[in-house]
Amino acid sequence: MPKPRKIEKRKSARRKTTPRGKLPGGSVAGRIVSRLTKFTKALESGERISEKLTVRTIRLNLQPTSYDPAAVRKTRDLLKLSQKLFANFLGVAVQTVRAWEQGFNVPSDMAARFMDEINRDPAYWQRRLRAATESQSN
Repeated sequence: MPKPRKIEKRKSARRKTTPRGKLPGGSVAGRIVSRLTKFTKALESGERISEKLTVRTIRLNLQPTSYDPAAVRKTRDLLKLSQKLFANFLGVAVQTVRAWEQGFNVPSDMAARFMDEINRDPAYWQRRLRAATESQSN
């Protein structure tokens, strides 16, 4: 009679988890469905959602700066652009930039927000302009 083989117990593979104890990965769709299911159960239970789920409120201060003629010119000078190229970059007519710099008009909120971004990081926008001109010349 053959000798019975000794069966060794296999160690269960320990699954790695994220700091919150959740399994990493998984499909995006699976995570969305899972979270929507939790949300639905929380709504149906009648409990306060903020006690069941993480609720965040984010407030952004995106009020654009007011641009007088000197501020518009200073922003354009940061990029070392002519009025025509600056207008092209902002997506407005050259007459619009001229009117801003002469004080006949003020930039729209959208244009002011764009100029805020330029003033916040002019080096970034200089690189972006350089890349745009290089790609067009090739």
